[in-house]
Amino acid sequence: FMIAFVGQWLVAAGQLGYLPSRLAALWFGADEISIACSLGVIGNTMGVAVGFVLPPMIIKMNDDKEVTRSQINFLNYLVASSCIAAHVLLFVCLKEEPKIPPSRAALEQRKEKIDFVGTLKRLGTNKGYLLLAV
Repeated sequence: FMIAFVGQWLVAAGQLGYLPSRLAALWFGADEISIACSLGVIGNTMGVAVGFVLPPMIIKMNDDKEVTRSQINFLNYLVASSCIAAHVLLFVCLKEEPKIPPSRAALEQRKEKIDFVGTLKRLGTNKGYLLLAV
């Protein structure tokens, strides 16, 4: 149970760093941002949906514990290998930002660096945000 709990916690923490709007603003022009952001959100949701559909298709009801264990191992290896392959492709193919900014806003964003820790500190001291977070 503890392993599953820690795994869910790690996934939830990773979701905080997933910003389709930031990615869309960096890589797409003004006319394409909303579509790119929508596809990013839908892609994430579809990944969760596949995570609910795939296990019952792979793990069949069986009285033999060894067969069930091997099916669970197969599912774990399948998910792990697909995640590793996706990450390798991202690291190899995706740059931090395009060479030519797709919009004037993206050009301005390059000039201005955002202080992530400072932003988190401001959120931590914002009473309205803290009320919503609780």
